[in-house]
Amino acid sequence: MKRIKFIHVIPVIVNVLLSILFTSFLVTSNILEDIETPFLREVTLSATIYNSILFFLLIVFGSILLFIIIKIRKISILKLLFISSFLISLYGIIEIYGIAIMTLLDIPIDYYIDVFQILFIIASFITTFVVFKMKENLLTTIITLVYGSAAGCLFGVIIPLWSIILISLLASLYDIYSVFYGPLKYLINLEPSNGIEVEGRDTLLKGVTVPFLGIHIGLGDIIFYSMIVSGTYIYTNIIRAFIIGIGICVGAFITFKLLEKRRALPALPIPIFLSLILLIGMLYI
Repeated sequence: MKRIKFIHVIPVIVNVLLSILFTSFLVTSNILEDIETPFLREVTLSATIYNSILFFLLIVFGSILLFIIIKIRKISILKLLFISSFLISLYGIIEIYGIAIMTLLDIPIDYYIDVFQILFIIASFITTFVVFKMKENLLTTIITLVYGSAAGCLFGVIIPLWSIILISLLASLYDIYSVFYGPLKYLINLEPSNGIEVEGRDTLLKGVTVPFLGIHIGLGDIIFYSMIVSGTYIYTNIIRAFIIGIGICVGAFITFKLLEKRRALPALPIPIFLSLILLIGMLYI
């Protein structure tokens, strides 16, 4: 079994730094201010409960769909689901961040919108091809890490902080169930190898995890790490965001060390609980 070292936490460290960078882009460009989303931006108890229920229902719906596909053993449909989901969401991410960067550079978007749309589409297809058709390597690791970090920041910007806290707690609890008893358990069992995944081998988890030095970190985990760091940055300050990032990195390292003796573990609970303890503590200091 592979020994876990501090170097294995590098993707999480990069995730934290990217989260702060991407959040700065989104906030400075102000492009999300007028975008309509299903989430409420009010900082109230009812809005927090509503946002948490909505986000959790999205997770449950995706999990049920995943569970059904796995149970009927339609692997081709499963791969198609992963590829199509990645492609569609990636296009949205590239479009939003592309417009944010052009806004910051004062590029007249309206005059070249058709050209940029074509470029965004081409970039989305090429990137998706690289991730799902090439063997896992440093490039696919970078792409999936950037993708997860960028997606998490979008949620961190549009969802209020207390909603993020409650959503993260619920997701951590569900992560425990999913890995040990739910859809992820069955998905992991479809993998032919034992132990930690071997980097470079074709895997069902390609495109939905961040591969690095023999371990796979779930994209969902990366997204939640980013969402917490981003939300902390927006609603408090950058110093607290870095502190939360440190808590996430420590929690991730502890989880990875425990992974030495198990095939798979939920990567949300320990990093999320540590970071939220720090966050709630700082909010009342």
